[in-house]
Amino acid sequence: MFGLGFGEIVVIALVVLIFLGPQKLPVAAQHLGRFIREFRKATDAIKQNVEDAAAEPINETKKLHNATMELVKPIEPTPINNDTTP
Repeated sequence: MFGLGFGEIVVIALVVLIFLGPQKLPVAAQHLGRFIREFRKATDAIKQNVEDAAAEPINETKKLHNATMELVKPIEPTPINNDTTP
């Protein structure tokens, strides 16, 4: 997680426990959990918006292609007449 080892995480947890104290630690953990949840929601929404914006030109191109194909009629081959009699 973030390139931190287990020992480093333990040291950070102990420092936080010393500064906040055992009474404020659960409240701080709740706030941190809410922040992480809201941050993930926001990043997921941004990611979805970017994906939708990227897919929009592709969808428009497909619509134009389909509309063009409806307008174009297939060319029927004309029979070749090799009869050279006058």
